Amino acid sequence: IDNIGGKENVRSVTYCITRVRFYLKDTTKAETDIITNLNGVRDVVQASGQYQVVVGPEAEEVYNAVMSQLGEVSSS
Repeated sequence: IDNIGGKENVRSVTYCITRVRFYLKDTTKAETDIITNLNGVRDVVQASGQYQVVVGPEAEEVYNAVMSQLGEVSSS
C-alpha cells in the first residue's frame, strides 16, 4: 500500500482471476520498480485507468489482505 502512494492515493480496488486492480488518484506516486520486485508479484500493467498488479491465482487472497489493511476507501 505504501508503494502505491498510500491509502490516500487509492480510489478503489477490485480483482479478477490473476490481478489486483487498483484505481489510483495519481499513478505517478506508484513505485512500479519496487512493486514488480515484491515476492509473489509477476508483473505490473497500467491500462484503462487501472494499476494492475499481476499475482496469479492468489489474486483473491491478496485482494482480501489489501482490503483488510485499507478499510474504507474514499473515492474523493
